[in-house]
Amino acid sequence: MFFDLTKRFNVNTGNCQVISIIITYGSKLAVALLIEDDTTFYIRGYSLKTFTDVFSHKLEGSYLKADLIE
Repeated sequence: MFFDLTKRFNVNTGNCQVISIIITYGSKLAVALLIEDDTTFYIRGYSLKTFTDVFSHKLEGSYLKADLIE
């Protein structure tokens, strides 16, 4: 009765690791916080219909720490 209620897709994030993901209020985008190395983070938006990048913002610096998107 409760089978097949969700869909699962894999999205390639390159050489970045996922820290956290949120779904926007309109349920059209997934916004992900990604880390490439100790000095480079990305905030990327992925379309939930096409599973492609919609936007990307790169954050670079010497003393960056991030673990949550709000």
